[in-house]
Amino acid sequence: MYIIICILRLYRKSWLIFAFISAIGYVLYNMVFISMAYADKNTSASHLRTLALLERERKVSVETMIRKKIVQLEELITRIEQDALPNTAMIGDQHGENDVFGVLIQAVKDGSVDEVIVEGDVFDRGGHSVENFEALKELKELLGEKAVFCLGNHEIFLIQAILLNNEYVHMGWMLPNNGGQAFLDECRQKQRDPREIAMWVLKNFKLFHIDERVFMDIHAGIPIDVSGGPLISREQLDGWQGGWEAIQQSIGKVYEPIEPSQIEALERLFKAAKSIFWVDDSGWASGFEEWAIGEDDADGHPEYTNVVLKGTIDKTLTMLGLNGVVSAHVLRAGVRNIDNRILGINVLADEDGFLVFDKAGMVFNGKDGSTEQIASKEEILVGIEGEIIRLKRRLGESTAQDEVRLAMREAAMHAEPPEAEPVLSLKSTYELMEELIVSGI
Repeated sequence: MYIIICILRLYRKSWLIFAFISAIGYVLYNMVFISMAYADKNTSASHLRTLALLERERKVSVETMIRKKIVQLEELITRIEQDALPNTAMIGDQHGENDVFGVLIQAVKDGSVDEVIVEGDVFDRGGHSVENFEALKELKELLGEKAVFCLGNHEIFLIQAILLNNEYVHMGWMLPNNGGQAFLDECRQKQRDPREIAMWVLKNFKLFHIDERVFMDIHAGIPIDVSGGPLISREQLDGWQGGWEAIQQSIGKVYEPIEPSQIEALERLFKAAKSIFWVDDSGWASGFEEWAIGEDDADGHPEYTNVVLKGTIDKTLTMLGLNGVVSAHVLRAGVRNIDNRILGINVLADEDGFLVFDKAGMVFNGKDGSTEQIASKEEILVGIEGEIIRLKRRLGESTAQDEVRLAMREAAMHAEPPEAEPVLSLKSTYELMEELIVSGI
C-alpha cells in the first residue's frame, strides 16, 4: 500500500513538472515566433528598400546611357554633314575566293576607299586562301591601321588546329564543308607554311572593331533576348578584346612555341566569346523584324509585310553604346539592311562584293563592277533624327525642335532635284562673239 501511495505522489509531481515545462516551452516558442516574424518583417522591408534602390540606380543608368547615345548621334550627324568621315569598305566571308579582294585593292589604290574592314572567314573551302592571305598583307601595307581584320569562326579553327594543337577542333575543321583539308592542300601545293598564316592571323586580327561612325564590325553578331536586350554586355566585349590584345603582345615570333599558359588563355577566351562568332539570324538580326498581316490581295489571301522594330534596335544599340552593327557569317542573297543600322553583308558568291560607307551614303560594290545604293545620305540622316526623337521621348523631354528638323530633312529627301541651267559651251561662246562682231555691236 505504501508503495502505491509513493508512486501516486511521484506521478503527481511529474505531471506538475511536465505541465510547468510545457508552459515554459509554450512561452519560449511564442517569443521566438514573434521575434522571427518581426525579423522577417524587417528583412522584407530591407529587401524592398534594396529593390527600390536598385531600380532607381537602374533608371539612372538607363537615363545616362540614353543621354550618352543622343550626344553620340548628334556628333554623327555633324560629321556626316561635314563629310568628315572616311570612305569605309566592309567585306564579308570570302572563304578562299579572291575576286572581291582584287576589286577592293584596286579601289584603295584609286583613292575611292580610305579604310577597309574585313568581317572574318577569309580562308577555307575555295582554292585561293593563300592569295587572300597576300591580299590582307597588301591592304596592311597600303592602309596601315586603316586596314582592320576581324576574326571569324574559320580563323579560330585555323588558330586552334595549327597553333594550339586542338585535336577535337582539327577533326571538325577537316570535314569537307569546313574546308580545312582544302586549305592545307592548297598550302602544300603553293609551298606555304600554314603556321606562318595562322601566326599572322593571331597577331593581326581582332575580335571586333568599332569604326568612326561608332558602328561595330563583328563576325556573326551579338545574341539578344526577345526584348532586344543584349545577352553580352559592352563591358564583356571590351574585356574579351583586352584579353585578346594582351595575348597578342605576349606571343613571340612565328616559329617560337606558344606557351601552355597562352594556349589555355586562348582556349578560355574562344570558349567565352564563342557566340559572337557563331550566332545566327534567329538569335540576332531576326529579332529586329517581325511579320505583320496586311490587307487581302486580289485572290483574298492576306499579304504579309516585314515590320522593322525600331524600338528594339534602339534598345540594343543604346545598351551597347553603338550606332549600328555590321556582320557577316550568315549567307544571303543580298545585303540585309535593317533600318540602316543592322547590316548583314555575307552575299552569295555570284553577287558578292563589298559595302562602302561614303559621302553619298551606303553603296554595295559588286565584284563585276556593278553598284547598288543601299541608303542615301539623306535617308541615313532622317533615320538618325528619328532615333534621337524616340530616345528623347523615353526621357520625357520636348522634341519639338527635333521634329521640325526631321520634317525639313524628309522634305529635302523627297524633293525633286532642280533642273540644271544650260551652260554655254566654248564653241557656242565663240559663235556668239562672232555674231556680235558681224552685227557691228
